[in-house]
Amino acid sequence: WKVMESALIKAAERKVPMLVCNPDKVRPDAGLPPMPGAIGDTYERFLWTTHCAPLGDMDELGARTYVKRVGKPFQEVYDIALQSCEGDVSSAIMIGDALETDVTGGNRVGCTTLWVIRDGI
Repeated sequence: WKVMESALIKAAERKVPMLVCNPDKVRPDAGLPPMPGAIGDTYERFLWTTHCAPLGDMDELGARTYVKRVGKPFQEVYDIALQSCEGDVSSAIMIGDALETDVTGGNRVGCTTLWVIRDGI
């Protein structure tokens, strides 16, 4: 984590944009590196705290513009996935193990959702 934190601080100092392709924040298997969504949240925090000079030139809302999240639960991924349904979301089901991303995203677009909880989050 120390190496990643150092890299995130250097990127924040330069205000490098970040693309988070998997917004999941929590992982079911402890002891492995953090999930991309959690890394994105940390980077946003570094952008609007003292890690990003000059101090005070960015707030939390401004930092969010530097971190683009794609994938569940965001609309773009569902637009692509539901193209074959021709707008009829009643014929689709979102199956996932993460309540915050999988189930929330499916509910936002009007899909039936199935939350897998035995070995998920």
